[in-house]
Amino acid sequence: MIRGLLYQTRDWLDDWTKTGSNVFVHHELYRNSLPNCISDAFTTLSSYLSKTPETSEMVLRIAEQKAEKLLVSEGDRITAGDILKSLSRVQALLVYCTIRLLDGDLRQRHKAEQHLQTLQDWTKEMMNKALEATNNGDMIIKNHLTDVSPQYFTLPLLLGQFSPEQLLWHSWVLSESVRRTWCVSMGLQSGYELLKTECGPCYGTLPITTRKGLWEATSAFTWTKMCADSNIGFMCRNDHEKVMADMGPGDIDDFALCMMELDIGPDRMARWKSERSGPSQHPIMARQWILNDQQGFETSLKYETKVPIPSQDELGPNDVLVKLHAASLNYRDLVIAASAQFGPITPPMVPLCDGAGSVQAVGSAVKDYKLGDRVITFPAPDVVTERGRDADVNMSDVPTMLGLGTKGTLRTHGVFLESALVYAPESVDWLQAATLPVTWITAWNALSKLGRDKIGPHTWILVQGTGGVSVATLQLASSFGLTVVATTSSQEKAEKLKQLGATHVVNYRENATSWGQKARSLTPNGVGFDMIIDIGGDETLKQSLEAVRPYGSIQVVGAVAQNTEPVPMMGALMFTCTIRGFLMGSQNQYKDLVRYIDEKKLKPVYDDTVFELADAKEAYRKLKEQKHFAKVVIRIDHD
Repeated sequence: MIRGLLYQTRDWLDDWTKTGSNVFVHHELYRNSLPNCISDAFTTLSSYLSKTPETSEMVLRIAEQKAEKLLVSEGDRITAGDILKSLSRVQALLVYCTIRLLDGDLRQRHKAEQHLQTLQDWTKEMMNKALEATNNGDMIIKNHLTDVSPQYFTLPLLLGQFSPEQLLWHSWVLSESVRRTWCVSMGLQSGYELLKTECGPCYGTLPITTRKGLWEATSAFTWTKMCADSNIGFMCRNDHEKVMADMGPGDIDDFALCMMELDIGPDRMARWKSERSGPSQHPIMARQWILNDQQGFETSLKYETKVPIPSQDELGPNDVLVKLHAASLNYRDLVIAASAQFGPITPPMVPLCDGAGSVQAVGSAVKDYKLGDRVITFPAPDVVTERGRDADVNMSDVPTMLGLGTKGTLRTHGVFLESALVYAPESVDWLQAATLPVTWITAWNALSKLGRDKIGPHTWILVQGTGGVSVATLQLASSFGLTVVATTSSQEKAEKLKQLGATHVVNYRENATSWGQKARSLTPNGVGFDMIIDIGGDETLKQSLEAVRPYGSIQVVGAVAQNTEPVPMMGALMFTCTIRGFLMGSQNQYKDLVRYIDEKKLKPVYDDTVFELADAKEAYRKLKEQKHFAKVVIRIDHD
């Protein structure tokens, strides 16, 4: 869960540019003294958050130059007990590290990684200065209430200029800013290390103020009155059990709630909020990824952490509110993020069409589902609504599908039409269930074209590669008792394919121009395959024609390879085979598939690397690099 802090930090920085403050930069902190490093960081951050594809390179160069300027001007400087200067340079470097680590530009990320050790050193030095000032009793003197140099401050002088309430408030603002900045800085470093290596360091914990409203108090009088009226709730992060017992969600500061959720997880947090409902309850918010344009997932995908969840009264008559537990990616998701090839999006668009979750609420006209039901998505709900459950999906339906024309599954909670759902198999877990839309229904549809007389080991099937459709076809065909030959490019993947039921595996890189003939030679008497699942289009179709038997079929279910020379269609006539292109399958076929999976207790395979919701860009990257085996899956709010 700590990895989510990286993206939350970026949202907090966005708040700073919009309101002049956020949960760790207090609105009073720099009112009378604005350090140059903070001025530079704020200006750079504002430019970064408003950049366009045309200005992106220039903005990143500015961020790089400003970061280097900060390191040169502050790197070796002794702060001489000046806490505000220590704090300001940590916050400035935190800005540069955050925007560059999460930008997606590999060069910027590498540069930012080199600055993480400096950020850690400065953060520790900041805490040491704060502890020293606290122990010496001069935190009040060193809090920069005015623009007079702190070296001339004495407590009697300050008491002559300011009330005791003002002195205490500003002292608290400075010390609480230090503590919160320490939490964010160390959390960013730990979270990023966890993102990279799956093992992040624990830097310990600091007490923070939990009472809601104290951080936002606009005057010393308001702050003092709130402190007098109620306990400020000073909490170490490992004290959350006591805090949860003594306070309600509506009594706790947003920053403290975020720290608590990182410790105990979103599900337990949601249960606690539900149990402690009341007038002051802090609303549960959804998290989601959105596409603002179609310039590529690196720049177009944005993470949102405070999305209101519709109430029961806000649902339409045919709406179903689903808490999503897992999602998976398809090749079309890469295309949608990068171009309008399948159609333009209407921003903000939640991507992905594959997901699995539990029903949280239903509209007044929903008949098939109730609270708690396990469901999986059907990506083409408009097909069901307009043409019925037996209708096939065609290319004209693509622009209306989930993740393109309708909000998809890359979120914690989503409202879907009843027609966008079917019951999930009872025998699979959430991650397995999330692989079923698109790929498994496609494989089921392809194999359904075999007659009953073809069910058995005498029927030979060829599947290409180790993507979602190919592996799903392999698993289904093996369960039918068919003989399956697979193609791949590595020995490691070949072993996995054999474990799933492949009788033979052909390495298409070792047989780049003749793997079709090589595969055909494996069939009885070299007659060829009864069915071939072709996922490459122009590049692989020529080889498929070499491998298919007379009157066999080639099921073209995708086009993930780069086009090369067009394939003459006379080849299909010469081989007297059927070439069939199609998309997915009908909703009733989908339901038949679900029943079959439960009957045979099939366990859909997915890639070994499971991503968290906050890491969705890394999931996209793995799919793009084609380093996956079967489906790439994302865990969402999974215990």
